[in-house]
Amino acid sequence: MAAKLTRWFASVVQPLALAWPKSPVTSFRNAASYDCRNRYGDPSARLSEHAKANAIDILSFTTAKGQTIAVADHWGPTLRGLLQSQKVEPLAPSPQSGGFATSVIVPAGTPQPDPAAGAASAHLGSDAIRQARQAEAARRGLSLPRPATPEAIFIHAAHDTACNVFGTVLGPEANDAHKDHLHLDMTARPGTSYCE
Repeated sequence: MAAKLTRWFASVVQPLALAWPKSPVTSFRNAASYDCRNRYGDPSARLSEHAKANAIDILSFTTAKGQTIAVADHWGPTLRGLLQSQKVEPLAPSPQSGGFATSVIVPAGTPQPDPAAGAASAHLGSDAIRQARQAEAARRGLSLPRPATPEAIFIHAAHDTACNVFGTVLGPEANDAHKDHLHLDMTARPGTSYCE
């Protein structure tokens, strides 16, 4: 985990930081790493990757200028939240599929991870959910603005490019439990990742 996190920072996060907030990242705030517990603290759930020291939750990044780029402050609205505010039933993954095929879209010019960092060639995640949310929002006349500030672009691009490196990447669009951080873990998914 530490080696992959280091490679992701060097090959992707730092170039992103130099492109958008225009200052290198000097540190990040860790919400959780090793924590011997089940998922979501639910005793009936499976063992969390945090219990295996195989996951990290990042709350924010700090730049050399002293700027804090926090997921909670800079992610912006989520389509999930927008639909929930309109009393639309939230969507959930299909238990039969175990996930959804997706391709992660990042802004033009976004640095991509070095293949040596272990980039996945395909993703399992929220694309089907995202498409269903977008269709429901369009049907209701709702729209979600694209990230516009350098901080928002940075945090979204960091999330999306992490999907090419880690086995699981969860952020604010995934659920309320991840509304303020990026969860990155090393779940073994040969040739794929789960990204939401």
